[in-house]
Amino acid sequence: MTTLFDPTLENVLLAFRQAKNTVAAERDFVGRMDLARFEMRLGTRLGQLQRLLGDGQWFDQIGIGGLLVLPKAVNRTSKEQDNIVRIGVPLHGNLTMKVRFQLAPSPEFATAEVLYLWEFGGALEAMLDDSCLGYRLKRVAQDGTMDQYDRSVYEYWPAYFERYRSDPIAVARQALKSTQSVLVTSTDVVSFFDSIDPRFLIDDSFVSRIAIAAAHKHRPFSTKRFVAATTSLLRRFREFRELRREAGSYDGDDGVGIPIGALTSRVFANVALSSVDSHIQRLPHVLLYRRYVDDIVIVSHPADVSDVVDAPQVLGSLFPGFSSVNRRDRFVVPATRASFDLNADKTRVHLLQGAVGLHFLSAVQRSFSAVTSERRAFIGDVGRLTSEFAAIKLSGNDPDGAEGLPRLRDADRFTLRRFMSGAYVRALERCAVLLSTGAAAKVFEDRTRRMLDILESNPQLEDFEFVLDLLKIALLC
Repeated sequence: MTTLFDPTLENVLLAFRQAKNTVAAERDFVGRMDLARFEMRLGTRLGQLQRLLGDGQWFDQIGIGGLLVLPKAVNRTSKEQDNIVRIGVPLHGNLTMKVRFQLAPSPEFATAEVLYLWEFGGALEAMLDDSCLGYRLKRVAQDGTMDQYDRSVYEYWPAYFERYRSDPIAVARQALKSTQSVLVTSTDVVSFFDSIDPRFLIDDSFVSRIAIAAAHKHRPFSTKRFVAATTSLLRRFREFRELRREAGSYDGDDGVGIPIGALTSRVFANVALSSVDSHIQRLPHVLLYRRYVDDIVIVSHPADVSDVVDAPQVLGSLFPGFSSVNRRDRFVVPATRASFDLNADKTRVHLLQGAVGLHFLSAVQRSFSAVTSERRAFIGDVGRLTSEFAAIKLSGNDPDGAEGLPRLRDADRFTLRRFMSGAYVRALERCAVLLSTGAAAKVFEDRTRRMLDILESNPQLEDFEFVLDLLKIALLC
């Protein structure tokens, strides 16, 4: 029987097209030279790839690609008390940089991944429900399979992230109108991709669960082909971990960890917690559950307000197999018995009650609107473009931010402060593109001087990726 994976030259070309568009959209300029070199001899390279994929070899003869080391954050170690916010005062101490290791997939590997997802993506996604919002394969929810002629692999992410952030607020507001109190719990999984043991995918019991879910939704699935293809893919993942070991990130290889940057990893990350999704949603006191890859928000009813003692107690009433020892909050996945740690520093539990709780939710929603709205400006209208910055408050100590934007220190998991910096960068990008070179350079210089002063003097906002984004925009100007 001909399968979606059948590596005809047409299928390989269409898969390369999807892989190229998805990778290029995510990486900006990184990796585009590899794609360009591949396309310079496109017919020859596609023919070579077709032969490598033949005879059920899957990923066996294909190199995974390279290691991309991205700056994540810069932390300052200082003898000064960290509970004092110093603005305009020089800070002394050493700087340490945190980095993220990410896969830069070869064009051949990314293309083979798309072919893999064409055949098995529908069955894997059959295990997911609407509560899982991150990196959903395009058209699978509607059609049961991917569209080979589409340009991208995943659904348009902003619409799904909008649901992740707005659904809990709407449900919590409705609950407060009919009851006296509601709990909104937000958390994320520590080093999620690095903590996933991908061997669960070829465990007999898990493969049986995929087959049952696929059959329930009338989606094709071959157990034998899935195990063979996934086993081949996991051997390539081992190659990625070896690259990390050479870079000093790993001391050895215990088989744990999937590469950030691989197209298949996002789907595996989704199904890794699918039984957790089901467990939490079945709890009678849970009103809403949403997960965006490893970020989780839960709206629930407290049994009794006086019984809400601390975050571990609330987490224990929600997560399966939960334990908390020395600020290490851990849960167990029912289907695979794998365990993951929750980030205690990023966990927030909001106990909301009455009219004040409703006001709080309204303030949070306004904050989101201010930093994520898609404003449009007339070309050349400097005043209109620069007015966007007035609604973006980079910190509680930023005097130029809009007065109406709540600081909400205790609600940072809702406001997602990175959206603040992201909105700032997007506004600068529009200036760089829409204004003349001279006008754009002036706007950039004026606005980034204020922003960089804040970054320099406030350790809580030091974000090296943000600074690199600004450098990119400076080059555009």
